[in-house]
Amino acid sequence: MVDLMAGLATASKAYELAKDAKATADKFKNVEMQGQLVDLMSALVDVKAEAVAKSTRIAELEEQLALTRAMTFDGELYWQGEGDDREGPFCQRCFDDAKKAVRLQPGSTYGVPWNCKVCDSDYGSYKASPSYIPDGDPSF
Repeated sequence: MVDLMAGLATASKAYELAKDAKATADKFKNVEMQGQLVDLMSALVDVKAEAVAKSTRIAELEEQLALTRAMTFDGELYWQGEGDDREGPFCQRCFDDAKKAVRLQPGSTYGVPWNCKVCDSDYGSYKASPSYIPDGDPSF
């Protein structure tokens, strides 16, 4: 694969050479050559813009790949890192659908330990011991 940064440098250098050639053509009043050089300069600007866009996209994909590699899935939630150093949890739905690492927040409803504030997904469930269930109602 051609190094995009080297390609950008080459396109910039070619643009400068075309600009110098156009200045020379202007001195000799060669209208046909001036037009061709303007077209060449325009094409080089397009090449450079496309290379910058591709370079940006590659950087985005590399960042997304690094995030994907950093995430581990425990069967319900995503985490970053391992063991005591792990961070999270992160929303499964947001990560699976959009590759966004959205940190879950403590749930505000009984029995729901984690909630995503972006997609409103709830994760996990607590099963209270019988002594915590009011009036023995298991549906609480």
